[in-house]
Amino acid sequence: MQGTVLKILASRDEWLILSDDRQSIHGQFQIVTDLHYIFTVIILYQTALQNKPQLYLIAAMSENHVIGINNRLPWHLPDEWANFRRVTHGKAFITGSKSYTAPDALHSTYRNIVLTKHPTEQADSGVEYATDLDQALSLLREENEVFVLGGASVFVQTLPLADKLFLTIVHAHIDGDAVFPAISLADWELVSSNYHGSDDDHAYSFSMNVYERKGNGSDQASDGQPIL
Repeated sequence: MQGTVLKILASRDEWLILSDDRQSIHGQFQIVTDLHYIFTVIILYQTALQNKPQLYLIAAMSENHVIGINNRLPWHLPDEWANFRRVTHGKAFITGSKSYTAPDALHSTYRNIVLTKHPTEQADSGVEYATDLDQALSLLREENEVFVLGGASVFVQTLPLADKLFLTIVHAHIDGDAVFPAISLADWELVSSNYHGSDDDHAYSFSMNVYERKGNGSDQASDGQPIL
């Protein structure tokens, strides 16, 4: 949405060019025109924000932030998958093309938006393609809640826009080639946590955490801030 507003601004390169003679009729007219344009952009931006669905990131990561290896999950945690299905039931998903085609991928039974630069002509039922995040959000503008499933690069793109994180912490350090981005705990509040111990069906213990954004956080780590 912000990109759309910036494009609107850029489309009028003269919007801040005022007459040197501010007392002239032309100068006064230009000021009025520019103020009207600014207010129009503000209204468009506020409307875009109102149409934006609540964006939730959902992932399971190890304590060293690994979320995958060779396009697969590096663990098998049946109760964590059951929690995923319960939380996301009936909701729309945004996912990268590699994540969508992963052998252990979980798909929405309702609606899947797959990010890809090379969409196929015939999409499966319940699948739509978007070439970038702006297009994906535009397709989903009528939805109330949307879950982002990754992969790693998609999480990086969507973290600054996210309203909530459903983040399972697997209590182990695991090797992998895909990681979840670091988040600043100055920007996020832990609102619930459900611990699950290891057992015969779960090789690792894990905590199913939910974080809500505190405010207009930047999601940029800085010195002295606690980092997850």
